[in-house]
Amino acid sequence: MENSLIVILMLIVFSGCISNENLEPTNDNINLKIDISNDTNNFSKNSKENDLNINKKVKIPFNVLELGIYGNPYRNYKSEIIENNTVIKIHAGKKFGLDNEIRIDSIYEQDAVLYVIILETTSENYADKRIVYPYEIVIVEGIYRNIEYIKTGKN
Repeated sequence: MENSLIVILMLIVFSGCISNENLEPTNDNINLKIDISNDTNNFSKNSKENDLNINKKVKIPFNVLELGIYGNPYRNYKSEIIENNTVIKIHAGKKFGLDNEIRIDSIYEQDAVLYVIILETTSENYADKRIVYPYEIVIVEGIYRNIEYIKTGKN
């Protein structure tokens, strides 16, 4: 009889610990916010505007720092970052005659690339045998690391 009394007491104690209240899930700690708005057109509008901005050519202003005929004897195009500006240097290399020149015609940005349009004029006057090294140095406001040079020419 003592054993049965102990078993009954244990059942009462354990049944108090296990109740329906603890087994059922509660929503006290769950905060779900579901925004079901009809803004699906907003996404497509923004993505179309972004596509247009990516493919758009933007003309970039620049200032000429130096323009001369005694620069680097080797043809090269390079750039460097100075403070928050990009300095672009173009050199035509060794040329014969004072009529030779190289200059930046325009600069534009498209698809996160800075395009530098270079106009190079070469002389057909071979009577002037002076050796020159035409060059131009310009500065562009902003930092540009992806630069492509496009050479056009006049004879």
